[in-house]
Amino acid sequence: MKKILFTIIVALGAISCAAAIRPVRINTLVNEYKGTEGFDVVRIGPVGMGFLKLAATFSSDLDKEALTLLSSVKGLNGITIVDFEDASCKKDFSRKIEKALEGAELFLEAKDGSETLRIYGKDNGKYLSDCILYSSDGALIYARGKVNIDKIMELAK
Repeated sequence: MKKILFTIIVALGAISCAAAIRPVRINTLVNEYKGTEGFDVVRIGPVGMGFLKLAATFSSDLDKEALTLLSSVKGLNGITIVDFEDASCKKDFSRKIEKALEGAELFLEAKDGSETLRIYGKDNGKYLSDCILYSSDGALIYARGKVNIDKIMELAK
């Protein structure tokens, strides 16, 4: 379970690019809709991330890959996961998120039928940071902080 969680966190951080994302705007929108029926938000802040990393560090069943993965996510200081697939405000929230992401350089866009997944972020050459995964089908994941590109590439080998 720990490996899966950390793999997801690294994947979020690893799939990012140079962009002018306005994280404050994203957080404001999430806070605006939080509590709406069908709009579910899970936030793990710096303290929670610290506890997760600490727990993983002391785990006895970590292999070499897991240790590399753990060292690559040490710069992540928070993650926000939003599921709004069943929310009555889905269209309104999607429109506002897409407007907030305007001007951000799109790193990756994947389409499957009517569903579209877009990935935004920042890349300074050594670190990947502030990655946003947005699906028009009703999901948003925002990973705050940075991950080391070299360590991610080491895992990819």
